[in-house]
Amino acid sequence: MKVLKAKLDLRSFSKELPKQSPNSQNRRESIHSILRERFQGAATEFHISLPDNHSAHLEWCTDKGVVHWSEKNRTALQFARNKDYDKAIAMWRQIIDQGCLDPDLYYNLAIIQTESKHIREALDTLNRTIELCPIHAKALFLLGNLYSKTRQFSQAEKALSKGLWFVPDNLNSLINLGAIFSIQKQFTDAIRTFERIISLHPKEARAYLGLGKVYQALGDTENAYRSYRAVIKIDDSGKLGKLAQALLDKLDYQDQEEGGSRVKADTANLQKTYQHAYQSFIKGDYKTAQSGYREYLHHNQHDASVWASLASVQLRLQMPKEACASIEKALQYDPAHPVYYKQAAIIFDAAQERSRAAKMAQKAIEMGKKDSVTLTLLGKNMENNDQEALTNLQEAIRLNPNNLNARFSYAKKLEELGEIEAAKQNYEEIMWNKSSSPLKEKAKRKLEIL
Repeated sequence: MKVLKAKLDLRSFSKELPKQSPNSQNRRESIHSILRERFQGAATEFHISLPDNHSAHLEWCTDKGVVHWSEKNRTALQFARNKDYDKAIAMWRQIIDQGCLDPDLYYNLAIIQTESKHIREALDTLNRTIELCPIHAKALFLLGNLYSKTRQFSQAEKALSKGLWFVPDNLNSLINLGAIFSIQKQFTDAIRTFERIISLHPKEARAYLGLGKVYQALGDTENAYRSYRAVIKIDDSGKLGKLAQALLDKLDYQDQEEGGSRVKADTANLQKTYQHAYQSFIKGDYKTAQSGYREYLHHNQHDASVWASLASVQLRLQMPKEACASIEKALQYDPAHPVYYKQAAIIFDAAQERSRAAKMAQKAIEMGKKDSVTLTLLGKNMENNDQEALTNLQEAIRLNPNNLNARFSYAKKLEELGEIEAAKQNYEEIMWNKSSSPLKEKAKRKLEIL
């Protein structure tokens, strides 16, 4: 029996779903019916489970898998590894003609057809793969890429979007989809896609470059400038950095002065000021970095990323109030990036402003930054809701068992609630951990007291 499994993000698929109450039995039955009709394909068995309101687990099965032709399939794979593509294709064609419905075999055939430049045949094979098994995300992504290369952008958009239902964080497919939206002048969708990539991968230069090109096409030179500058920051001496610099030099970037007149900014000098500050930050010269960032922001006060960098420097200089003010400026000028809310939570936590730290962490999580660090910041700073705080800290530990900050906060919360034995067990876990941390000494003192 051939089995393929996939997790479907129902939020991405929401337009196709009924609108009844999330917990309605009728709604669940309707979802089962829709998913079966849409995704069963040629499966002889198809299983669906709905663990929560946001996802569906799908299991596609066929008893006509490659196991019946295992020897021939191994031979075809060996031909492919040896780059004897014609023999590999012929062998797989023979297996298919004998009734094999294994979607992975079709997918492998499409890869070899692509490698051997038989693009039209590869497109046909991939469409057949998805007809058999509509949950095959790899086939959808490859189909989208081939449609894009052959400039069939509408079909490419559909294929990539469907693949992202199952693997919503696939970086290359998100990059390709953003580029396709840009080519088709669907600028709002392009911006949303590139910003989503940045929220997942804050140092992905390709996303900033794509964003800059969209803003430039829209005539928004200020945001284009900011995006290209981010590319240069990430890939200063690489191809993308050089391309961004060339695009940046063409921009007629203007800055608003206090008197209301608009003047051309000296882009080159401003960029040097920023790069000097950034290099100082990397070297640990935080005072020089702070001075450089302030100078840059004097001429370009709307650059959220530099306000965020200034906040990081100020936190390292033990200036928590100033760091709080700077990260608030970053959020003021760019409220769409969850990474700034996460950074704000870290800064407010360091400044012992618990309610503000919890609020920022909650916002970051709502925008997709549900990682171990953010959950720790939320759990340790929540007030008047001990059970939810414990739940968040438990999830933080589950995501990263070596997050000693989460475990210490969890143990401390248990101690406050009178769960002494459970607290001691978690303090001991910290002591047994192989990593070096000042929290070990704190845990030791706690155990001595308890």
